Amino acid sequence: MQSVPLRRSVFRCIFVALISAVCGSAVLAGGGRFSRQQTAGPGFESASIRPANSPLPRQALPPVSPNGQVVLTNQTLRQLVGFAFHIPEYQIAGGPDWANSQTYNVTARMAAAKETNIVRVDRARAMMQKLLADRFALRVHTEPRSVKVYLLTRGNGQAHPMLQPTKIDCGPEKPLPCGRVAVARRGAMFARAAPMEAIARMALSPAVNGIVLDRTGLIGNFDVDLEWRPLDTTAPLRNSRPNQVPTIFEAVEQQLGLKLELAQTSLEFLIIDRAEAITDK
Repeated sequence: MQSVPLRRSVFRCIFVALISAVCGSAVLAGGGRFSRQQTAGPGFESASIRPANSPLPRQALPPVSPNGQVVLTNQTLRQLVGFAFHIPEYQIAGGPDWANSQTYNVTARMAAAKETNIVRVDRARAMMQKLLADRFALRVHTEPRSVKVYLLTRGNGQAHPMLQPTKIDCGPEKPLPCGRVAVARRGAMFARAAPMEAIARMALSPAVNGIVLDRTGLIGNFDVDLEWRPLDTTAPLRNSRPNQVPTIFEAVEQQLGLKLELAQTSLEFLIIDRAEAITDK
């Protein structure tokens, strides 16, 4: 497939406060969404990308503030691409080895405007794509690939009584904790007012060391607390008797009334064709 410049291959969608939002005109097989954008468009008013030469923690707050400041801390190029294109890292392939190891700190600013968080982060993503093209000479293309995945389904068709829609009123701004999905520790996660797609992608995928796609058909946002025995049984557990803690597959079924089923499917991958490392800009 022919490589295309970053400016001509744009995934335009939204991720606010760790939540996936529906937008765009085409749908990735993995659950992400994208639409193509015109080649012309505004960039950041100012931007700095510097190698992260110290072990700074990644920020816990959303990367885009209401005043237009964009901060991404200690991120690899692959992670920056994931943010800019709103695509899970497991659907990004190619690129040099350093794109998965060298980390960067990004600070940028765009004009402030009266807009929702969703629209604000949408603008930041499009500008980030242009920034990565300029600073890293990034070129990408997309192609379908056949991969093994786990499908999150309703199993017997009935969700567990513990799986209840959230009572949190998020509103259009979706402030925290709306949409929050976090792995509290090895073998434990929680979600607050989050859609099943985000829970599958952000919590269950790492738990199974693979790709989990939401096929439950459950609409809306949910509060979920889940505890399981990590696949790596050498990991420390709060429970001193690990055999009494269910595996992730058992926990999903017992605690949520859902099921993880192995399947083969086609996913649209974003392929990094070219990227040049930067030293200090």
